[in-house]
Amino acid sequence: MKKILLFIFLLSCEDRLAPTDCAGIVGGNTLYDNCGVCDSDQSNDNTTCSQDCRGIWGGEAIIDECGICNGLDNNDNDMCDYHCFECTKDDYTNSVSCEDDDGEWLLNQAIQDECGVCNGLDNNNNGECDYDCSSCNVENITDYVYCTESGGNWIQSIELWGECYDINNTEALDLSNSNLEGIIPANIGKLINLTTLNLSSNELSGYIPSEIGNLINLQELRLSENNLTDTIPNELWNLINLTNLNLSYNELSGGLGSQISNLTSLAKLTLTDNQFNGSIPPEICILTTLTELRLANNNFFEEIPSEIGNLNSLTVLELSNNQLSGIIPEGICNGDQTPALLGNKLCPPYPECLSTDDLGIQDTINCD
Repeated sequence: MKKILLFIFLLSCEDRLAPTDCAGIVGGNTLYDNCGVCDSDQSNDNTTCSQDCRGIWGGEAIIDECGICNGLDNNDNDMCDYHCFECTKDDYTNSVSCEDDDGEWLLNQAIQDECGVCNGLDNNNNGECDYDCSSCNVENITDYVYCTESGGNWIQSIELWGECYDINNTEALDLSNSNLEGIIPANIGKLINLTTLNLSSNELSGYIPSEIGNLINLQELRLSENNLTDTIPNELWNLINLTNLNLSYNELSGGLGSQISNLTSLAKLTLTDNQFNGSIPPEICILTTLTELRLANNNFFEEIPSEIGNLNSLTVLELSNNQLSGIIPEGICNGDQTPALLGNKLCPPYPECLSTDDLGIQDTINCD
């Protein structure tokens, strides 16, 4: 009898020690599959449900229209139309932050470089941040912190017509004949070390931004052969280092003003073929460094300044096809040049230094 009781006791202990499966059967082999289903058929564990884009079996996350797993762009308009972006398309946390901040999410296929900068420059794969980092957004503090904390050198840049330009090291910008359209961006005035800016022969329109007056190191400014309108901004007369200013073949208007006398280094002034009007300011005759003065084909009126003879270094003087009137100053031929004066309203007697070709046809109907 004691042996029977001991056998039953041992069986009971074995039952307590045996594991229970998900169905509650002691020693059973039924398991929860990846979909959370308890069954004994393990051959269908990966087929009874599927993984979502996050790799979760039975999950509901899908790839949105920006290609982002569990992203925000699910309005079914067949385009990615959010406007926040990150380097990694799986950065769901930032996409949520984007929406919380009333932003719109946009997938960016860029990658982080070895300085930790999104779409940065350090991609030589040597495991170190050893390149200058840059961002077109000069206020991009996030990129700045990544770059500097990783030992990189930060370059402040701006974007102009789809390209980044280093604020501190860009000294010459020649985009002539580049099919540029639209207005001249105001942030061009941040390239404070520019000495040459040539945007000629494009399709630029609108006014000349006043911010160009911030380019105090500029020596050459060429905006000719565009569709620029309005007046010359007063700030442009702050460019005291200019030696060459060419605004010809535009639709600029208004007068020049006395502040032109600030340009004491100017050698070439070309304003041909615009709609400038008013009198030629006598202050222009203070610019004794001038070698070329081209004001033809405008609407300048009144008399030629008598001080024009002070410009002894002139080799080119073009005043043709304006509305200039009165007597021609005797000193007009003081420079080493032959003035072009045809198509005005200038009155005789004319200085002996001028030929018939120089004068052309003058409208003298209002001459005494």
